[in-house]
Parts: sequence; C-alpha cells; structure tokens
Amino acid sequence: DALKWVPQWADMIDPIEAIDRFYDAKWYLRYASCLYAMMVLTVGNDIGPRTQLQLTYCLCLMFIGSMYLAILFGNVSLLIASMNKVSTDHQEKFEETQQVLKALNIPEHLQNRAYTNFDYIFYKHLNS
Repeated sequence: DALKWVPQWADMIDPIEAIDRFYDAKWYLRYASCLYAMMVLTVGNDIGPRTQLQLTYCLCLMFIGSMYLAILFGNVSLLIASMNKVSTDHQEKFEETQQVLKALNIPEHLQNRAYTNFDYIFYKHLNS
C-alpha cells in the first residue's frame, strides 16, 4: 500500500495500528512525518496530505510561511526596539543633564527651565 506511511491521525481509530505504521515506515518517512507534525503544531492547521509528494509540498509551504512569519515578527520587534532606543537615549541624556545641573548647584527654577527646554527640543526633533 503506497499510502501506508502517511500520517492519518484524524482518520486513525486504533492507536496501536498508527504506531505500527509509523515504525514500519522508512526512516526518512518517519522523519518527514515528525517534521510535518511539528509544522502543524507551529502553524496550527492540519492540511492532511495523502501522498509523499503532497507531504513534501505541504512541508515546503509551511516552512516558507513560517519563515515569512518570522521575518514579520523580527521586523516588528526591530521597529519597537528602535522606538524604545530613542526614548531610552532621551531618558539617559535627561538624567545626565539632571546630574550636571545639580552638581553645579544651579537654582531650582533654572533647572526646571532647562528640563522644559530639553523636552521641547527632543519632541520638536522627534516630530520633524
């Protein structure tokens, strides 16, 4: 039977028969079946290939789709990281400014004006 090795988990009634089919198959078909099961868990959809060609095609498409999804998540995380970097840099420079103004014993009202000016320049530069 050419379709003997195909993982048919939804159609399988007897789990012992399913295990026997799995271990009777060639090593590369067992590997492909496990890879397929892993991809189905990752992607979240059981396509249900019935032949070796269909299994190979499904694996390739799921792998390509997973790669595109990884690229998308990577780009979104880079975008968020770059937004956080600007905010983090601003906060670090603001804290340095606070330390310098306090070390020089600048009066409180002038420190507040310096902080206001610092924020104004940052947000003006951020929006331009």
